[in-house]
Amino acid sequence: MSEMKLSAAKRASLSSRVSLCGERAITIAGQTFVPDKYSAYIEFHLAHAFPVVTCDSTALHPQVVANSYRSLLNKVFNLGHIMVANNPEQNARDRILGTIVGVEYPEPLPGGWTVGALRRNAPGIRAVAVVHRQAEGVEHILRTHFNGKVHWTVSMEQDFYVDAATESIAIDSGFIVRGAPAELVRRFDAETPPDLERLGWTYVSCLEAPEELQRCFTISPEPKCARYRGCETVLLFGGLNNSVQFKGTALTPLGREAEARVAQMLAAQALFDEDILKEETGRELFACPLAGLLPPPG
Repeated sequence: MSEMKLSAAKRASLSSRVSLCGERAITIAGQTFVPDKYSAYIEFHLAHAFPVVTCDSTALHPQVVANSYRSLLNKVFNLGHIMVANNPEQNARDRILGTIVGVEYPEPLPGGWTVGALRRNAPGIRAVAVVHRQAEGVEHILRTHFNGKVHWTVSMEQDFYVDAATESIAIDSGFIVRGAPAELVRRFDAETPPDLERLGWTYVSCLEAPEELQRCFTISPEPKCARYRGCETVLLFGGLNNSVQFKGTALTPLGREAEARVAQMLAAQALFDEDILKEETGRELFACPLAGLLPPPG
């Protein structure tokens, strides 16, 4: 960029249109991260606990998130879940943007975690990832965020235990069914915590669930839970007090958790305006458009 000669008028116009930060920093878990020429930082929120439910009707109990959130530290931060390990047939290479360097989760209230009725009050993980500005596409991502062309969000990546024989039952997890049939309520009344019961839910561990309820959960192509006898049904990964293993986070325009969000992106150096640069140099700033960074839909 230092070799590019822009007119004073163009530079003034450019300066008024640049929105990246200068000396700001992000503090999390006792650490402070300051962006520099080669490292930008993204603060994000995800893995909000039940009653937050993904579009696939899966969720996490707040105690499970508390047991698990530290496993997100130092994990991969990628673009659009494009990792060979996630889908060797579709992904020919990894699109690693950086690493998750800080994680936080609220302390429980006295008496421990309980489930509330309002999604907006659900606790979630706050995290920070460093992204490497020399990595392919990172400057494009920063540009599209700051100029508002793309509303970026995040999507969690986690492991959970399945039954080796059936490859379908999340053996450490459980179902919750709202307005469940009377026989299911009677059978599992003792297993259902009072907070869930007050909200009209019945908890059923996956290992003890009737076969018809077990079939509501499928792994392929994505973990998903269907309704049980017409009743709203959610799969709680990790059950009520187990854990899940977070293996990374994806930056994506399309997430599965409505409450997940990018809080801010910090970058130390201003990016040149694409239109001005093209006008004065005759070439594009970015060689790879956003459409080329993500897998085809479906």
